[in-house]
This record gives sequence, structure tokens and C-alpha cells, in this order.
Amino acid sequence: MKKTYLNDIKQKELSIHQANIGYYKLFNRFILPYIPKSDIEFWTRIQCTQMCQVEKQSSKVYLFYDKFFILNHCFTTDTKDSSIYEAELNLSFSKGLTESQIKSYAFNETIFFIARYKSLLNLTECYQQLKKQMSRDDCIRSFNHSKLTTIIFINLVGSSETSYHGSRGKTPLEESYDE
Repeated sequence: MKKTYLNDIKQKELSIHQANIGYYKLFNRFILPYIPKSDIEFWTRIQCTQMCQVEKQSSKVYLFYDKFFILNHCFTTDTKDSSIYEAELNLSFSKGLTESQIKSYAFNETIFFIARYKSLLNLTECYQQLKKQMSRDDCIRSFNHSKLTTIIFINLVGSSETSYHGSRGKTPLEESYDE
């Protein structure tokens, strides 16, 4: 199999799987702005070394299921940071995943980063946006419950009710934005 590098992917037309658009928007709007810039670079490098679930639907379109930092880097970075762009990607090409499996990858990615940065995030906004992404069937499959409740969310991210309610006034970090 031919080696693929981040620079190769950056030069192709990229899109997000339809099932993950809402999760990616949630990530970009309610998680990414709160993460320190050094951590963004760290997670981009880490995700380059992990297995990327990809569906190749044509010779020009790649759909990443759960690597939001790689997607963000490809969509928003114009300058070439050779140390990142020369990172070899481990792509796992899939054609047989269902929409619920693909949504599950994105949900797990989102929960991981909410839990990781819960002290910096506005958890109430994250919860409201996450709740909008999950259908009744998704919730029953994931939690054996008809909807994502506040208590389920708090338990998923390893927080407390006090921290959840106290996070309402948090604002994004200025250092996470590119200048």
C-alpha cells in the first residue's frame, strides 16, 4: 500500500461524512476555541499517528470519521508546517460501515475531548449541542435511554453537577485562535 502523508491529503478535496457534520461543527464551535494552541498542535500530531477511518468514495474525496483535529488542520491551515505535513497517516479504508457506526466514532471523539478539557469548556453549551446531534435511536443504542439527559452527559464526561452548572460563563481562549 502506498504511503499517505498529511500533505497528500491536504491537496485533495476533503469533506466530512454527512452523519458527522453536526459533531464536527460542535467540535469547531464549542470545544476547539477553548483548547490551548499548543494542545491543538499536539493533538493534530497524535491523530496523524493513529489509525484514521476513511471512506474513499472517488479518487478525490476522503471522508474522515473521527479525526477532527486532522480535519480542522486540513481545512484551516494554509502554511506548511513540515513537521506536521510530513507525518505519515495510517488510513483504514472502509466501505461497509453503517451511518450509526460512523456517528458512534464521532460521538466518542467528541466525548473524549469534552472530558479531557471539561474544566475549560462551557459544558452546558456542549451538552445542548450534543443532545441535538443524537436521535432517539442513537440514545437507545448508546445509553438504553430515549434521550441524552444531563445526568448521563455529566457521567460520560466525568464531571459533577456543580462543575456543569458552574461552567456556563466560560469564554474561548484567545490563544487558540490563529492570527
